Amino acid sequence: MGRMSWAWVAAVLALGVLAGCGQSPAPSAPAEVRPAGSGQVTVGTYTHPWGTRGYRLYRPAAGQLPLLVMLHGCTQTAADFALGTRMDRVADALGFAVLYPEQSFLANASRCWNWFYSLNQGRSGEAALLADMARDLARSFGLDGSRIGVAGLSAGGAMAVILAAAYPERFAFLGVVAGLEYKAAETPYGAFLAMQQGGPDPQAQGAKVCQAWGRAYRIPLAVFHGDADTTVNPVNGQQVYLHWLYAHRYCGIISGWTESRSTVSMGGRNVSLRTARDGQWTLAEFYLIQGMNHRWPGGDPSGSYTDPSGPDASGIIASRWLASR
Repeated sequence: MGRMSWAWVAAVLALGVLAGCGQSPAPSAPAEVRPAGSGQVTVGTYTHPWGTRGYRLYRPAAGQLPLLVMLHGCTQTAADFALGTRMDRVADALGFAVLYPEQSFLANASRCWNWFYSLNQGRSGEAALLADMARDLARSFGLDGSRIGVAGLSAGGAMAVILAAAYPERFAFLGVVAGLEYKAAETPYGAFLAMQQGGPDPQAQGAKVCQAWGRAYRIPLAVFHGDADTTVNPVNGQQVYLHWLYAHRYCGIISGWTESRSTVSMGGRNVSLRTARDGQWTLAEFYLIQGMNHRWPGGDPSGSYTDPSGPDASGIIASRWLASR
């Protein structure tokens, strides 16, 4: 079992219940950190009825920039995730701001987002905190809070799915790296089973996403998963891809889809690529990366859980999101 797997086990054994709910202390004043590049990094805390969380906000320039939310995995921090994914550099090139929320040790001993509790799978708990953080910080910093993108790794990927399901009016694009489908589990034990074996039937979970939406939304998806992932079974990547397609069909957005399949070389690795389209519109892409473990592909090796080889997940997520706005 990998280090992140043990982190999930330790977190659940240590906590047993979700911590960090209710009122929290007042936020500290944001700290302005001198950036390495041309942009500005702001580190601060955000207080919400469901708790207080830290954040790191990167803005490459002034103005009403689009906002992408990036959710780290277990044992990671916002700064580590920013370093490993290289998303700040992509933001410099393409012109958008990046918000990296940071999980608290008080909420999870290993900094995992608590995606596996039903409280956090709708418009409450951590989902409400994160969705409102994105909205409120966009307003506070003069960013474009419409059609926000959200992406994440592992537990962060699972939480990103929840945000796009529970708040479709706010989040207009979904990127998932080594994550799990909506409500893949609703208990800690169920989370371990889903990580090892996969979650429930994607058609059923797609229906749950549609029910959460309440009406028709078009939210494009990009999924990345290593076929040698020993922490989250690669079948979960396929389930994320399929259940999102079924959600769009059940909500009447599409009557069906056409799919192309190919094997391509990206960043020195073979990638099985599945692309689902409705006419000329690309709805979802699934990149299954040969030989890759539980990693962010195309990342900076200075960060944790990254692999510099394979597709440039950060560049693909950002470009697909911006093209869909």
